[in-house]
Amino acid sequence: MKIKNLILGLFLMALFTASCSKSDDSPELASITVTPSNVLSDSVTVQWPAVAGAFFYDVDVYKGEEYLEDLSYAVENKTEYIIKGLLANTEYKFVVTANNTSGEAAAEGNVTVTTTAVLAGLVGTWQYTNSPLIIKYVFNANGTGSYKYDTSTLVNFTWKVKSGKILLSKTAYNIVSKQWLNYSPSSDNSSATIGNSIFLKQ
Repeated sequence: MKIKNLILGLFLMALFTASCSKSDDSPELASITVTPSNVLSDSVTVQWPAVAGAFFYDVDVYKGEEYLEDLSYAVENKTEYIIKGLLANTEYKFVVTANNTSGEAAAEGNVTVTTTAVLAGLVGTWQYTNSPLIIKYVFNANGTGSYKYDTSTLVNFTWKVKSGKILLSKTAYNIVSKQWLNYSPSSDNSSATIGNSIFLKQ
């Protein structure tokens, strides 16, 4: 009798465990096709078809294994989003998740995109010297850079070349300011007119 009760007890325990495990399994999410467009050095547009019952969509951004919270966003009432503030020539993964009114995920999809490269000829350090004045620009290959006017504070920016001009974007106190600079390189790229001055490549 004791053996029979023990077997029955083990059977009921296994049945209960299996039942709990089954109920704890998350339902498989439906698939969303995420399509990139207008891929630039500093931004990408992603689009996806509407999902029935979706109240909002999470657009999550990853660079490698790193989750970029500042670039991720919850989107309502539309099925596209422009992710700005990206680095040039860099691979990103964009994950779109459709959520219902309870905030539960109903469908998900992702796409991997590499942003375009910046102008290679401008990458490097450029310096203007008119003693004692020294002005220095640093243009990095990932679209970031810095500017220093004589002994002033170093100013960081992002950059790209558009329509033959350099567009600098600087952020201060969460306010983005933009500046256009004339750009005309020499034939051997050893010097260039940047703004209104001639800079030598270092």
